[in-house]
Formats: sequence, C-alpha cells, structure tokens
Amino acid sequence: MDFTEIRQYNNYISANITKGLLEDNGIECYLQDEAVSTILPHLNIANGGIKLFVLKDKAEQAEILLKQAEDQLSEEDFEMGYFSN
Repeated sequence: MDFTEIRQYNNYISANITKGLLEDNGIECYLQDEAVSTILPHLNIANGGIKLFVLKDKAEQAEILLKQAEDQLSEEDFEMGYFSN
C-alpha cells in the first residue's frame, strides 16, 4: 500500500476529527507522530506536527471531501481554533 501525506496538524483533536471523517467515508488513512506531538507538544515545530496520510489513489477524493467539510465551517469555528492546522 502506498500512502501520501495530505495534511499536518498542531493538535490531536483536529487531526482525529479529520481522520474520523475520512474513515467514515471509506478512505483508509493514519496519523503519524500523534503520540510525540500529544505527549511533548513543544516538539511540534521540530517534527512537523501530526501528519495525516491517505492511500495515494484516494488522495484526490480525500482532498475533495475535506474541502467540502471546510466550506461548511463557520468563521467562528476557525476563530476559536477548533479546526486550525
């Protein structure tokens, strides 16, 4: 299986919400460096944060799905930091 990185996150909540959305829509994915970023958040800059990987052949479908979800978010969601990358 060939995976490709499509997003990076500074917090595990946003990362897991996104992962759950993709999995609920049949897109196989995983998070890399979640444990390090959660336990030692000061290392986020050094390790690039939490990385979201999807199957390469599903990357375009995942991007479309995430764009649709982001378009539905309100300005307040972003201001509150709920869905910051």
